[in-house]
Amino acid sequence: MNSGNGKKRKIGIVGYGHIGQYLVEEILQRNDLELCFIWNRTLEVLRNKVEDKYILESLSSFSERAPDLIVEVAHPSITADYGEVFLDVADYMIGSPTALANLDVENKLRQKASSGTHGIYIPSGALWGGSDIKRMADRGTLKGVKVTMKKHPSCYKLNEPLKSKNGLVNSDAVVLYDGPIS
Repeated sequence: MNSGNGKKRKIGIVGYGHIGQYLVEEILQRNDLELCFIWNRTLEVLRNKVEDKYILESLSSFSERAPDLIVEVAHPSITADYGEVFLDVADYMIGSPTALANLDVENKLRQKASSGTHGIYIPSGALWGGSDIKRMADRGTLKGVKVTMKKHPSCYKLNEPLKSKNGLVNSDAVVLYDGPIS
């Protein structure tokens, strides 16, 4: 991930949940990467956990930190609201790819990335095997598939009515959604 010229690649992290915390910790341990900012919807979460110099108080001022790569691990709305402007300044990794379920958002980002100097990265970690499923579907050999994803209830930032349903979860698993994903 080094820029190729020996210069450290500057990374901005948007979101400080489980994944954001992990990324920050890993970046701070690397010699070829530099943490240039962390933004979180709730700034108090960052206080006394990371050095103040890394805390970005307003996401709209991200470009002042001159990132080379911005990694979103917060919420799909970040991509809808900021994806295009992120691409004006840096490469962009979308950690909440459900933002691309909105065709307008996807098309705008594709257009911006193809006409600019910065690229989009979409990790497939949450749905390993997704490319294999697509290949089977393209060949006509896929008869059906059921995808089950499980996360700890604290990982979700939900709106009603799912927020209330998720709040009732204790030791027994609860199904928040069961239906098509396409």
